[in-house]
Amino acid sequence: MKGDQLGRRWQFRNIAPCREPGGINMAWIAGIGIALFLFFSIPRQVFALLGILVIGGGALFFFMNQADRRRAEVRERELAQVVMRASGNGTACADPRYPVMVEVTNRSPDRTLSSVSFSLSAYKPSYSSSVMNAYSLSSDRILKPGETHVGCWSISEYQRPPEGYD
Repeated sequence: MKGDQLGRRWQFRNIAPCREPGGINMAWIAGIGIALFLFFSIPRQVFALLGILVIGGGALFFFMNQADRRRAEVRERELAQVVMRASGNGTACADPRYPVMVEVTNRSPDRTLSSVSFSLSAYKPSYSSSVMNAYSLSSDRILKPGETHVGCWSISEYQRPPEGYD
């Protein structure tokens, strides 16, 4: 097959029905017209229906907001039970290829920790700009309730702090 035939064979086509320009605008105009007709012909029933819709929408919003808040509180409590500590002083990790010590403690009384994802940032004392960042680090070490794991992590060359910051 020639290159141009191959390109034509795999063209993507829009299979959704096409609307004429202005078709959606006409639907809005028709809907507003029907709503005005109903409002002027039976105003009490229209106000009652609007009231029911507003109260129902408000109740639905309230209950969904409360459910989201409860889920967020449960997640915060679970995250507070995982304690992480990092150090780069070299006493815990003697191998220079793995200079950063990361300690993970599962303080949950009844839940097992199956994995943890984290990012590391290093700062020069009394400065707010980071001198080293390592993103998207993870460990799949399984920790039972109350267990602690200490691991030594490497730093790639592009994450390494500049000279004089070690």
